[in-house]
Amino acid sequence: MSTAAKNSLEKVAEEFYKEVTAELEEGRAQALGSLEGVGRETTEAVAKIVEAGNKQAESLMRQITGSAELRSRNLQLRAIEEAVGEVFEMAMAKVAKATPGESEKAITHLLTEGVEFIGPEARVGCSAKDKKIVSAVIKKLNNDSSKLTLDDEDVRTIGGVVLTSADGTVKFDNTFEARLERLKPMLRREVAGLLSGGEAQTPVKSKVGEGDYPTSEPENGKVVMSPDESIAKSPTSTITGLAVGIPIKEPVDEEIQKSAAGRIRKKRERK
Repeated sequence: MSTAAKNSLEKVAEEFYKEVTAELEEGRAQALGSLEGVGRETTEAVAKIVEAGNKQAESLMRQITGSAELRSRNLQLRAIEEAVGEVFEMAMAKVAKATPGESEKAITHLLTEGVEFIGPEARVGCSAKDKKIVSAVIKKLNNDSSKLTLDDEDVRTIGGVVLTSADGTVKFDNTFEARLERLKPMLRREVAGLLSGGEAQTPVKSKVGEGDYPTSEPENGKVVMSPDESIAKSPTSTITGLAVGIPIKEPVDEEIQKSAAGRIRKKRERK
């Protein structure tokens, strides 16, 4: 082979090598670019998946926590109601065991309280078993200028009285159930304080209109006083005799508590 032919072949081979090398380099660069792009996309996709997983985990944790808190709250409310129910059962049992003397003392106290609120002229309702005692107490109070009349219709109650004004527009429920009902908010606060590991809260004086009862709202054209309103109007603290030891509000003058007639006289003297 001549020298010229040899040089030509070498030149062609060198150019071919350069072209192949350039193409390989270009392919390599494209491959690397594609890999980098795929890597970035993969990283972003993984980050989004992780972020979504974290958000889902946080949401699930909040749901679990909220559900646990709600269940705990429901259990606490149930425990409170059970405790309040036990107190009521104990009070009712004590009322059922009351002696005639205790019953008369309690009725005297409740009637006197009703007279102070309604006025000296009122109709008095009570249960069938208490009619004899209530009638006797009414006679005593009527000697002190009160004009109370006993209703023929019986009241469904374990004890106590319901007074209605002479014109029938105002009713004062002073039965034992109503008196005990007034204690529910206070008992719930005390039990809740004990369940939370603290001390029982000191009861505060109720304001007219607070609680779960309607305040002087007409009921079939008549105004029915709620237990909270009864408390606000009443200076008494304990249902004498039958509910001894169950506080309601402020201390009571023992001398006045013993004598209903003396209580009414004292009221007239103040006027």
